[in-house]
Amino acid sequence: MQIERRFHPRMKASFEVNIFTDNSSDTIKGEASNISLSGIQLAVSKSTIETILNWGNHPQQFFITFTVDGLELAALKVRLIVNRRISNQQFALGLKFIQMSPEQQQKLNQLLSKLKAAASN
Repeated sequence: MQIERRFHPRMKASFEVNIFTDNSSDTIKGEASNISLSGIQLAVSKSTIETILNWGNHPQQFFITFTVDGLELAALKVRLIVNRRISNQQFALGLKFIQMSPEQQQKLNQLLSKLKAAASN
């Protein structure tokens, strides 16, 4: 077992995430693979990362929304930190949460508590 050295430890996760920008009504999908108080890692397709990179701003900043066990986190602003190819058609995105409201922070804490409790069972 490895010792967790991150300031905000990651929790394994598996849920759908909607990705969008404030300049478009288009929504694209990703799958969460882990989450922490500071960010989230998503698994996405090649077409999804190409769409995100074509949004134009640098560094890429956009919004995500997801619902887990009835707990909705809406319009979380994120910044793309890591873009790593996993296979020919699959990518892992490391996203950092930015400009979170107190309500969003509270909901994220609730979600992480649920994930931690489920992992210990």
